Amino acid sequence: MPYKDPNCEAAIECRKRAQKKYYEVHKELCRKRGREYGKNYYREHKEECLMRNKLWRMKNRDKDREGKRKWREKNIEKVRNYCRINQRRWKERHPNYKRDKIRELRSIVLAHYGSKCAICGENHIEFLTIDHIYGGGNQHRKKIRGGTDGYNWIIKNGFPNDLQILCWNCNFAKEPKKYKEYYKKVRLELLIHYSDNPPKCACCGKEGIENLALDHIKGGGNKELRNIGLSKGGFNFYCWLRKQGYPEGYRVLCHNCNSALGLYGYCPHKCLM
Repeated sequence: MPYKDPNCEAAIECRKRAQKKYYEVHKELCRKRGREYGKNYYREHKEECLMRNKLWRMKNRDKDREGKRKWREKNIEKVRNYCRINQRRWKERHPNYKRDKIRELRSIVLAHYGSKCAICGENHIEFLTIDHIYGGGNQHRKKIRGGTDGYNWIIKNGFPNDLQILCWNCNFAKEPKKYKEYYKKVRLELLIHYSDNPPKCACCGKEGIENLALDHIKGGGNKELRNIGLSKGGFNFYCWLRKQGYPEGYRVLCHNCNSALGLYGYCPHKCLM
């Protein structure tokens, strides 16, 4: 028998029981209808929903953060996949962002310190780098990281006075590393094989063992190092090349030309354009 007053407590409780029972029997159907209703309502009242959600988040910041944190913990793989996909898409849309950003920051820092080498006077920006006057550059870079982070650190800290500009050749020659005799022998053999005797830069003709480096002609040096199981170049890479019988695809460049090609894609000498 229907209730005389449909809004009385007994009538309300009866409806709730009936709804609960119906939901238990038709759970999937109810969820599907609920999702469809929610999507349709959102389409029709998008601005209203966004504003209501924004106001709720502003009033309940702690609840919002806690809810998001719990959701991320439960769906960690979904979050990681989402981040990887979006990172890849962003890189595809902005392929040169990292290079352009580091060039911009380099220009600001180098302009502040005079834009020329403190030793030889070299003023091509492609050949210049930041040097720690009193040494300790490796330890410092480990703390602040290099690249854009390093240049950002210099700018944020007001351009410290213990830094100066050197060209790459002068920077490497400033404090020659104390190589062991066997290391010197292997390195000299490698440079002579890929150059002349005495070895010299294939671009500008610069001589001097301390000024020279090995360059990947087609680029991709870091990728190749990772593929052969090395974290960086140097003695282990030289030994690997020696064991492989000095494969093709390498040449000898001075540090200035090598760095210019790596950072800017060209050398001011224009011999390797």
